[in-house]
Amino acid sequence: MQDIPGSKGQANYIAKCKLCERVSNVEYIQNSISAYTDQNQKFQTIASFECRGMELINFYPGNSLCALGKESGTEFGHPYGKEPIEFDGPDWAGFDEEADESVGIYDFKSQFARSNRK
Repeated sequence: MQDIPGSKGQANYIAKCKLCERVSNVEYIQNSISAYTDQNQKFQTIASFECRGMELINFYPGNSLCALGKESGTEFGHPYGKEPIEFDGPDWAGFDEEADESVGIYDFKSQFARSNRK
């Protein structure tokens, strides 16, 4: 969290426009993270953000995602203390030794949707 210049508030990300010097920010809404479950590969809300003066357009997962093996419950990813799930592109592949099969996240896509909540 960072202090917002000229305000008593805080935000996770703050940006200042080089042309007009307007300050914009994004704040992650606490406890809004939820797991993605395989529901016919439909988009699902996995986190919520409050944006002021800017709009989010792309999400890059980096190395912070984690996953559980569907059949075995094997944990994958840095949050579980395992090797990170690294996305060099839209795909990640690994091997679930307990289930003795390959696992992966393929053709990763994301989208942002505006909420009607106030």
